Amino acid sequence: MAKDTQILKSTLSAQELKQIQLFIDNPVLMEAVRKVLLYCLYNSGVLKKDSNSNPMTNFIFSFVQDRQGNERANEDVGNSVKIAWEAIRIIEAAFNDIRSLEESDEAPVEKINEAR
Repeated sequence: MAKDTQILKSTLSAQELKQIQLFIDNPVLMEAVRKVLLYCLYNSGVLKKDSNSNPMTNFIFSFVQDRQGNERANEDVGNSVKIAWEAIRIIEAAFNDIRSLEESDEAPVEKINEAR
């Protein structure tokens, strides 16, 4: 188990870990929550029912103009893109952390000292 996973597990109660395992075991719920979290970043009609979200979907065009339709400066567009990209990376990292908490169905292998 990675050190980060151990640290994360140490911050969660047994009940919380059990609920996370139930969340992991329900891929439809996991994808729905992921879509909800990504919605505010995409918010350009690219999320569809019954299809998986794709963090690389092109949502950049919504940054080119402000809400009044005025073209934004290149630096402002770049800053918005960078902020959204970082937010998506953080959300994806959080989901990877959740997946790292998945319990294995395999029993731990007991090491036997054959010299005895």
